[in-house]
Amino acid sequence: MARQLVAMAAYESGHKADRIRRANRQKAERGDWHGAAKFGYGTGGVLIPEQAAVVREMADRFLAGQSLRSITAWLNDESGFPAPQAKTGKTLGVWHATTVKSILVSARISGQRAYEPTRRRGDGPNGREILGPGNWPAIITPEETTRIRAMLSNPDRRVGASSINLLSAIATCGKCGSGLVAGKAKHGPSDAKRNYYRCMPVPGHPERGGLSVSASGLEAVVREAVIARLAVTTLPADTPETGGAVAEAMGRIMAARERMEDLARDYGAGMLTRSEYHAGRVAAQSAVHDAELALGRVNRGSALKGLPIGDEAALRHAWEHEWTVPQKRAILTALIDSLVVQPYANGGSRFRPERVQLTFKA
Repeated sequence: MARQLVAMAAYESGHKADRIRRANRQKAERGDWHGAAKFGYGTGGVLIPEQAAVVREMADRFLAGQSLRSITAWLNDESGFPAPQAKTGKTLGVWHATTVKSILVSARISGQRAYEPTRRRGDGPNGREILGPGNWPAIITPEETTRIRAMLSNPDRRVGASSINLLSAIATCGKCGSGLVAGKAKHGPSDAKRNYYRCMPVPGHPERGGLSVSASGLEAVVREAVIARLAVTTLPADTPETGGAVAEAMGRIMAARERMEDLARDYGAGMLTRSEYHAGRVAAQSAVHDAELALGRVNRGSALKGLPIGDEAALRHAWEHEWTVPQKRAILTALIDSLVVQPYANGGSRFRPERVQLTFKA
């Protein structure tokens, strides 16, 4: 008798779980709000305007090229809003980069319903699978969610020394085409340290290294050129084709990354030679690079949003006193097509403006 009762209880428990899963799936397909209040929204998906404005600013900053770390610092130092659940005592009211990322990748903030029953807590690295539109107001657009997820899923995305040096990896070597890195060296009898950018030597690659340039000189040339450019720049109007361009570029990126995964599996299984694997990987990486350039062109308007374009005095003041290094780097990335530093004829890092070849995007 006891065994029968246990079997019946297990049977009923299984059926109850199935019913709950079906009900949750149906709610998701209808676009119903799920769970408790989230930052930006109250219970049931009611918009909280003050918090929504903060989420909108977070998305704008990220799409403009700021790192999660710099956005987190802004939230803690300037936004005036404590982190989610601060009032419940579950947190100390301090924002963390992981919290910022979970908000940005969520389908919720673009008014979309996600559903991934296999994930019990939190969103995955690129958010949960999106089923369709939700029945609550959006803070950002679905296209912006797609772009944010694409940027976060980029395996080449790095946040390091480049976030504190203006031109690291933006300026390139005129000898080998590699990105320049920042450094310091003692200079003169006082042993004062001088900042510079240089091409990092790599063993086995004789073309690398041997080029350096004064950081202050190079940054001054770039600053003046960018301010002059922004003083005469006009932003293109948004068009309906923007969303299609994002989706098309995203499709190319995902397809290329799947090809790289397939190539790695085939190479590991001995189905490809080393040269075949290398050729296929280079082609896939080139496809990813081209698609990311297309996304970068779409993101250009976001990087320049809110700048005092056309006002040279305001631009100069903002550059010197308002914009952080990550903000400046985002602007440079949006405007500059190439920044090449040619070798100095007599060697060394002595600065000459004619060594700099700067080309702006159309």
